[in-house]
Amino acid sequence: MTPATDIDLLLLALVQRGLRTPYDFKVKAGLSVGTTAPVLDRLEKDGWITAEKPGSRGSKPFSITKAGAKKLAKEWRDLLRRRPTSIDEILRILYLSRVLGNAPLAVRFATQATADLEALREMKRLEACQYDPGLGSSSRADWYRSLKLRSQAAEAEAQAHLLSDVAGELLGAKRSKKKR
Repeated sequence: MTPATDIDLLLLALVQRGLRTPYDFKVKAGLSVGTTAPVLDRLEKDGWITAEKPGSRGSKPFSITKAGAKKLAKEWRDLLRRRPTSIDEILRILYLSRVLGNAPLAVRFATQATADLEALREMKRLEACQYDPGLGSSSRADWYRSLKLRSQAAEAEAQAHLLSDVAGELLGAKRSKKKR
C-alpha cells in the first residue's frame, strides 16, 4: 500500500476531529470542494473513511475507519522529514504536527521551514539580479523575469515571517502551560 500524502493525512485528521462533509471542509478549514472531493473519494475507496447515506442536499458525511485512524497515527510523523517550500504543504504538515504531536514538534518543523523559505528567498533575490537589465531596457523579457523572481522572493519572505511568528506563538503557549 502506498504511503499517504500530506493532504490525505490532513483530511483524515480533520474527519477524525469532526469535519464530516465537503461543505465542512470548505467553511471550517478553508479547503475547496474541488480539492477535497477527489481526495475523499480516494480515501473512501482505500477504506480509510466511510461515507454515510447522502443528506438532504446530496452531501455525504464521512467518518474515519479503524484502518484510517491507524494510517494517520502511523504515517503523519514521516511528513516531518520533508523539506517542503510550498506553503500549502508546510501548513498541512504544521497542522498535523500540532494536533497529532505536540508544540515542540510543531515548533521544530516551523523553524526548519522558516529557514528553508529564507534560503529560497535569498536564492530568488540573487537570481533576479542576474536578469535585471536596469531601467533603461524595460522592453526586454529579462525585466519580466526579474520582476517575477523578486515577487517570489517577497512571497517566500512573507511566508517565512508567518512561520516564525507561529513558532513564537507555539512557544508562548508552551511556556504558559508550564507556569500553571
